[in-house]
Amino acid sequence: MSKLQPQVQPVKTPPPPSAADPLSALIDAAAARAVDAALERISALQTAPRAEVLCEEDVCALLQVSRPTLHRLRGDGLPFALLGCVRRYVRADVIAWVRAQLPTARPQTTEADSAEYERETREVLG
Repeated sequence: MSKLQPQVQPVKTPPPPSAADPLSALIDAAAARAVDAALERISALQTAPRAEVLCEEDVCALLQVSRPTLHRLRGDGLPFALLGCVRRYVRADVIAWVRAQLPTARPQTTEADSAEYERETREVLG
């Protein structure tokens, strides 16, 4: 019996992308932006005190809304961080976002304003 000699094949590594390859540069830039965004979200969660990081149930209780309403608010821009498949919310960010969604307060009407409105209404209606 003859022993078979193993055949060693050289491993071919792809050449590094050249700086002149625009598609490769575009992909690298997009990947870098995605990594930076993920790191910022993780950093925000790590720097927030533990009590201020909320799960969906906590946010629903805080805002007094149902889970489907929370999902709609998230689609409207409610800030959250996705860690794997779990969403987490920073309490201060949620409160700031809700305050930004509220319409500005209207000035209070006085009795004189109300009387003038009633007088003008009577004049128009006869």
